[in-house]
Amino acid sequence: MSAQKSNAESAQVDTQIWAKLAMIIGGVTLARAVQDPNLADEIASSEQTAMKEK
Repeated sequence: MSAQKSNAESAQVDTQIWAKLAMIIGGVTLARAVQDPNLADEIASSEQTAMKEK
């Protein structure tokens, strides 16, 4: 039973890590793609805030 719980917890952690990595990559990509520096800063700031909340 303990091994099953450990595997389930590990899978959940892996899922969370992949989700955070995707969020970081998407935020950085989007911030770099826009031409407006103010918008890029807003996107980066929003992404950082969202990561802290997760």
